[in-house]
Amino acid sequence: MNQLLDKTVVLALCAAASFLRLPPQEAVIPALAAVAAGGFSEYVSNGTLRLSISFGWLAAALLYAPCAFFLPLFALAPLQTKYPFAALLFPVPLVVHWQAISPPICAVLLLVFAAGWRGVQRNRDADALQKENIRQRDDLTELSRKLESRVEQLIESQDYEVRLATLRERGRIARDIHDTVGHLLSSSILQIGALLTVTDDPALQDSLQAVKETLDQGMNSIRQSVHGLHEESLDLYAQLDALVRAFQFCRAALCYELTSELPAKARYAVLSIVREALHNVMKHSNATQVTVSLLEHPQLVQLIIRDNGTQSTAADASGMGLDSIAQRVAALEGHLHIDHTQGFCLFISFTKKALMIKEAL
Repeated sequence: MNQLLDKTVVLALCAAASFLRLPPQEAVIPALAAVAAGGFSEYVSNGTLRLSISFGWLAAALLYAPCAFFLPLFALAPLQTKYPFAALLFPVPLVVHWQAISPPICAVLLLVFAAGWRGVQRNRDADALQKENIRQRDDLTELSRKLESRVEQLIESQDYEVRLATLRERGRIARDIHDTVGHLLSSSILQIGALLTVTDDPALQDSLQAVKETLDQGMNSIRQSVHGLHEESLDLYAQLDALVRAFQFCRAALCYELTSELPAKARYAVLSIVREALHNVMKHSNATQVTVSLLEHPQLVQLIIRDNGTQSTAADASGMGLDSIAQRVAALEGHLHIDHTQGFCLFISFTKKALMIKEAL
């Protein structure tokens, strides 16, 4: 918009100078030609074509003096290129036609030429400043997005650490209850059983039997509570991540895409299967990459353990490792498929319904 305004002002000044010096019938034709050529030059986007129009007008001005009045307009095109000093050629026709144009008018046209040069520099500086502002805005936007992403990661990490600490505390409480209260109750039950065998008083036996039954109920309740706390303290993702990180035989990666928590029996089974599968890779395979994927679908949970080894003795052997994996899968009514066409792959699937039923049993 600024460039168009500058060209309009330059055109108006050049036209005014031509009409001041020339008769109207001689000034109209160069003015109309300048408007047409300048408008076409502004319309096209090809820089070479713009330069051709400008230097064509320069050649015309050398041959025909009235065209020299509009040289400042066409000198703007080379000023916008990588070679702005080519515009110094445009005042040459003013020197050639100095007497025909008149010295005052030549001086005015030179001032218009200098003003156009300054306007082009101003617009160039403004464009550079605008581009710099856009670049800084984009950099700030990108930095803001990175900071937001980093904050989200820190919050997720903090939540994960809090959950992990909570689960560890549950496990510690379960162990403490089992080691202290559970042992005390077991000792009390054994002592009451011993008293029941040595006493002959029926009334005392009835009282001791009632106490023993109460302690048995308390012991069963504590055992159930400890069992529940122990199951809840198992974070499957943390355990699988620790297994994968600790695996040093080859590169290992974990893909964990569960959105809901698996039942306790399924968590222990998955953990045992992955541990056994990684042991088999280390023992039987020459793999350089192993991937553990735990994926959730609307009705299924899939466990895929794949390596790129070409030595697949584990796939053909009926060893205890694969038998153990197959038994754990069968215990949860899952399906096991072994593929060793490209490396070695354990493809295991469980139905969510079967996992919930097995957990309730």
